[in-house]
Amino acid sequence: MIKWQKMGIVFACLVIGGIGGCSVVKNDGLDLPLGQEAIAKKGKEFTVIIDGCGAGSGAIVKRERNTYSVLTAYHVVEKKDLNCLIITPDQETYQVKGDTITKPVADVDLGVLTFTSDKNYPVAKLGDSEKVVEATSIYVLGVPGSSAAISHRTVLFNSGKITGRVPEPKNGYI
Repeated sequence: MIKWQKMGIVFACLVIGGIGGCSVVKNDGLDLPLGQEAIAKKGKEFTVIIDGCGAGSGAIVKRERNTYSVLTAYHVVEKKDLNCLIITPDQETYQVKGDTITKPVADVDLGVLTFTSDKNYPVAKLGDSEKVVEATSIYVLGVPGSSAAISHRTVLFNSGKITGRVPEPKNGYI
């Protein structure tokens, strides 16, 4: 198994999300089925906006005491000479120094940045990509940078399906 596949659900989201990072919510069947509105609401709880060093979004994927880890596309945060800003769902802003940004898997467009807060933010539950099969429904939520088509940073939500796997994707992209 390729090392990055353990992050498959979030990784799929980053690929589909295009320019910026995003978050994904997958209902693992343990809860009552969620409608798309409920899935979008849940996804917004752990999705953060990234600005300053790049423009995109990410998902809070870990908490250790008061330190949170955010998973995003590395190209969103690769300008390490600039400080990143994380804007949480409650509109709080946290500064992240460029030297604390990591790329956990070489040759894959994934980045992890951390911020510190005494507030209690929800953490996304990572899935196991080995359990995802073709035609599995996924839901993508993200906040891409502004563009000619989207002049203001806006939360975007979309649904899709896993259509297949590529054994050796370049930089994790299929």
